[in-house]
Amino acid sequence: MAQTSNTGITGGLDTTLPIAMTISGFSAIAWYNSIELNVLIWMTFKRRRGLYFYSILGASWGVVYVNIFLFVIWSMIERMIC
Repeated sequence: MAQTSNTGITGGLDTTLPIAMTISGFSAIAWYNSIELNVLIWMTFKRRRGLYFYSILGASWGVVYVNIFLFVIWSMIERMIC
């Protein structure tokens, strides 16, 4: 039976400055759109109850949550590898 090495991924993540700036730029755009959408939602809706209202709020905040989650996961992976 052949022996297999179970070392996993080795080496660091090669993130150049242009890639990091692009990621942060798109993240900033996503945050701005989410904040702007929340302001519009709170200003537009008179009755702030019901499934439609909370669905729109959840969708607009989902963009922020995904952005934070990806940043945290990327940081953890970078810390584990380096």
